[in-house]
Amino acid sequence: MPLPEPRLLPLGDAALTVEFGPAYTPEAAARARSLDRQLQGTEGIVERVATLRSLTIHYDPRRLSLRRLTALLRGLAPAAETEAEGARWMLPICYEGEYAPDLTDLAARLGMPPGEVVAIHAAGRYLAAMVGGYPGYPYLAGLDPRLAAPRRTTPRIAVPAGSLGVANEFTAIYPQTVPGGWNLIGRTPVPLFDPLREPPSLVATGDEVRFRPIPPAEFAALAEGFRAGADPVALCRA
Repeated sequence: MPLPEPRLLPLGDAALTVEFGPAYTPEAAARARSLDRQLQGTEGIVERVATLRSLTIHYDPRRLSLRRLTALLRGLAPAAETEAEGARWMLPICYEGEYAPDLTDLAARLGMPPGEVVAIHAAGRYLAAMVGGYPGYPYLAGLDPRLAAPRRTTPRIAVPAGSLGVANEFTAIYPQTVPGGWNLIGRTPVPLFDPLREPPSLVATGDEVRFRPIPPAEFAALAEGFRAGADPVALCRA
């Protein structure tokens, strides 16, 4: 079946959104990532922002006109491959105690023991379909359908940095302490976002992420190591 034609939506006089569908699908997200890669290094493009179903292109109209940009886009054919095309990460996660405040309740709603929720989640291979919402916040596609659950009815005012959540068809890690309403089933000591690091976000769109369960004692030791300057890239690159 042929892929639907993307919609080109001008945003003022210096930005354009290429929309691949009305809602998230793995194919729409893959086409956004593919187009993002194809446009890398294009003269006149200032910034590109990939989302779950679109790519927004910020350009300098003095160097690249809307007409030229539109013609360029119509000549490209973004692929819809849904496999990871970036770095691969293995992140340590503590699925126990205070680090997993919603695990027991979520397991009860799903009709399975908490240990089974952990086993299913930790066995997954996840694709960073988008990074956004908060700086360094990866939306990870590939959640086992058995773990799909809606967001909490009452969001938390402050979700601790590193918290691992699930909501609907995604799992994600909060990179900072921020408000949030996802079901929290674990936490990582790995700093996902550091404005002094280059690049600041550890996980990028298109990366593959897997999880390694760890006990609280190892969580504490790793957290102390990162505070002392340990390199998360060296530790977590798979």
